[in-house]
Amino acid sequence: MKALILIQKVFRKDTPLKKLSPQERQEKRETEVRPAMKAYLDFVHSLNPEDFSLSEKARDAVSYTIHHEASLTKFLDDGNIPPDNSFYEKIVKTVALGRRNWLFAMTPDGARTICVFDTFVATARANHANVYYYLKYLIEKAPLISQTGREALLDDLMPWSETYRKYEQEQAAQDASLAIGGEDPPRPRTPRKKDKQRSA
Repeated sequence: MKALILIQKVFRKDTPLKKLSPQERQEKRETEVRPAMKAYLDFVHSLNPEDFSLSEKARDAVSYTIHHEASLTKFLDDGNIPPDNSFYEKIVKTVALGRRNWLFAMTPDGARTICVFDTFVATARANHANVYYYLKYLIEKAPLISQTGREALLDDLMPWSETYRKYEQEQAAQDASLAIGGEDPPRPRTPRKKDKQRSA
């Protein structure tokens, strides 16, 4: 419980620093976060990973912290490094969730195609582009490269290009205009027995 409280103090000190620049974040970490991290590590070092009065998970946690102390404290020396890997775990999670679906790739070429499209999706998200519009954009524009032989078009295919940003804005505006004043069509109802009797 004490270890958890000390870890919480580390994150409570570091979380408000997310809005700062990397340089400012590192400077603040030196004065505010490092002492909290040191208090946690001092407590962990006071424990014996071979002490069987601790639970198995607690012993594993103590042993892990001691053996990976350099990696766990690396974020204190670089403002660009987050204190945990939650962001990257979220990215890897999509790979794990899709694993069963990817069994139907059937062939190595199919697996490569899935990897390519997954890369497109990740690149779009990393650059705050709308994934649907970006994939639609690639399907429409990528064939022009082979038709025209213009390698310069490759720059325009990137999700950060001005050409794509303009395309996304136009598509979003077009979809919004179609939605204004429109009404959803009535849903078809499953015929009921009494309706059949009436029509007869």
